[in-house]
Amino acid sequence: MKRIVSSLLSLLALSSLFTFTSCQKETVGNGTQFRATMEGCTSKDGKTALNGTALNWVAGDEIAVYGTAGRGIYTATPQTPATVALFDNVSGETGNAPFRAYYPTTLTTDGVHVTLPAVQTTADGSLTEFPMYAQSDDNTLAFRNLCGALKLHLTKAGVSVSSIEVSTNTPINGQYTLRYTGVPVIDYESNGTNSTVLECENPQPIANGKDFYIYLPHGNYTEMAFTITASDGSVCTKHSKANVAIYITRSQYTTINLGENDLVFADPDWVDLGLPSGLLWATRNVGATSPEDYGDYFAWGETQPKEVYDWSTYIYSNGADDQLTKYCSNSDYGYNGFTDNLTILQPGDDAATANYGGRTPTKVEWQELLDNTTATWTTQNGVNGRLFTGTNGNSIFLPAAGCRWDSNIHGGGYYGYYWSSSLYPGLPFYAWEIGFGSGSLYLDAINRMCGQPVRAVRSAE
Repeated sequence: MKRIVSSLLSLLALSSLFTFTSCQKETVGNGTQFRATMEGCTSKDGKTALNGTALNWVAGDEIAVYGTAGRGIYTATPQTPATVALFDNVSGETGNAPFRAYYPTTLTTDGVHVTLPAVQTTADGSLTEFPMYAQSDDNTLAFRNLCGALKLHLTKAGVSVSSIEVSTNTPINGQYTLRYTGVPVIDYESNGTNSTVLECENPQPIANGKDFYIYLPHGNYTEMAFTITASDGSVCTKHSKANVAIYITRSQYTTINLGENDLVFADPDWVDLGLPSGLLWATRNVGATSPEDYGDYFAWGETQPKEVYDWSTYIYSNGADDQLTKYCSNSDYGYNGFTDNLTILQPGDDAATANYGGRTPTKVEWQELLDNTTATWTTQNGVNGRLFTGTNGNSIFLPAAGCRWDSNIHGGGYYGYYWSSSLYPGLPFYAWEIGFGSGSLYLDAINRMCGQPVRAVRSAE
């Protein structure tokens, strides 16, 4: 069902969106007919009613009704006003009460569990297939909404939106059990993910402001992120403020406004964090397919991952930390007088340059990131790590991927270690790294033979 939203008011912070449906059953011709009407509701905070908003039935909308004989499918013929529709049986048999009814028909396959999809669709300023449920022991059904929704009001000159991904700290799709005590309640059960994508039927220009509706289960979301993809492939990622929960209430919507200064679109592989240098940071680790993916592990100065990380396998060593063959800046530690005075990775030895683009950040560039962002320990799509948020509101997530020595991963899920391109002064078998845990964040040095993730940077030019 495409239930068109038309509003006489705009830019409300929290307002009611959804209306409910009651049905009167009659017997007409060869099947059963339900007459559906919609009732209005007031706003969440009780202060402002969104007068003039209507959710209208559209010809061809279908509901599934379960009764003593099984499952029947009914299709809508809208009346005047369009908040009224007649539903005629088109397939299956329902039988007698008790009745359980679902919209859309894909909401359930067994009449007991409901499935919220991982992908929703939208047309111009409208909401499609918002889930509803009704049950009754007689001929009257009262449809009620199962979810609440976000209303994202986006404004940005020269941008058309193709999709919006919402990511939270808890599953927001998958299979749910349904309880009914006058109003429906859904409880998460299985097979879900922490992100849902809203896909636009056609790219939606937002130069003059545009509303996008995404339905979510009722709940208190302590973390939420929006990844907005433009029609040209550029991406903007916005995260909710730390310690500020977004509460979604069944049958109501929460408005979030993001304007010109909030929305900064960039190449999907790179993020502008508003740093003084203008440096762009990669959205994921080298070798990773998503921001949460650990990616590959590299010894310092090597460009390929491997099975075992120790001095015997290190490319620039003859088997020991005092037998280095490259990047030696001090002859006082048993290197037989050899020194090349190289203190920064050369492009041919840089895992970022070889496998992602850009380069590995220097110690100074890691320090700039620490000095000009807020670093929050968090869980993103079930993965622990640090979220670095710049002064412009853009963020990157570094998973706590641990590190590798010998053939094992150590500290994964609890600690993160990332290479810099800078050699540690005076002790050339060490290189600078950034390290963090849930209660720590620091720059330190570690043996070059260890396997660690790499996060790339590049200039904005």
